[in-house]
Formats: sequence, C-alpha cells, structure tokens
Amino acid sequence: MKKLSILAVALSVATLGVPVLAHARQQAASQDQKKTDARTMRGTVKADGDKRSFVSDEDGKSFDVDNPEILRDHTGHHVELNCELNNDTGRIHVTKVTMIEATPSQ
Repeated sequence: MKKLSILAVALSVATLGVPVLAHARQQAASQDQKKTDARTMRGTVKADGDKRSFVSDEDGKSFDVDNPEILRDHTGHHVELNCELNNDTGRIHVTKVTMIEATPSQ
C-alpha cells in the first residue's frame, strides 16, 4: 500500500511538472523573439578590413553587422537594408540589400 501511495504521488508530480516546464520554455522563447526588431533602414556601408558596418541616414548611428559577407559588394554604396536589430547587442542581421540610385543634382 505504501508503494502504491508513493507511486501515485510521483505520477502526480510528473504530470504537473511537464506543463510547468513547457510554459517556462515558451516564455524563454518569446523573450528571445522580443530581443530583435525587423526594420528597413537606409544608409551607407563602411568597411574596416573584413569588418563591415552600416551607418544609418536617419540618425548617423553606426551598426555592426552579424553577417558582413552579404554587404561585401556594397562597400561605400548607399543602400536600403531589410534587417533585424538585436536590441541587446545593437548589432544587425541583414536579410536583404537593395542599392539606392543616386538622384541627379539639380
């Protein structure tokens, strides 16, 4: 009888523990998702050796790039980026690069 009681308690704890753990994992995943913001930004690609950075037209802020190889052929160019900004690190991950044509001066 004592073994049956212990088994029932263990089963109850295991049954209740699974949803609690699943809920904790969902919260951690949603917090990771909140760390990045999808954005479209315009600016200029800068290079320092193999390192690429992006300088925003909007506020002149410089961003380090997680995947600099995507910007390799755009050094010095004025571009529009679709990217994800990591709010914790201030780095961007570029998903798309579009060249912006220079407007002729008047």
